[in-house]
Amino acid sequence: MADEGRRAWRRERTVIERIFGDTKMNHGLKRCRYKGELKLYLQASFSMMAHDLKRLIRTIRGVRFKTI
Repeated sequence: MADEGRRAWRRERTVIERIFGDTKMNHGLKRCRYKGELKLYLQASFSMMAHDLKRLIRTIRGVRFKTI
């Protein structure tokens, strides 16, 4: 049972790390752009929305985006 849990956690962790790595490198979450908790929350929310839109478009149309 413990080995199954570890394997599941490793799979989940790689997915989560990939998402945060993409938003950090491509959507500006490497550094905080604004001061204040609310503004940081908004920046992170918009970055995650951009990531989700990319995933949605890729799912619907099969199109990949190039990073600049």
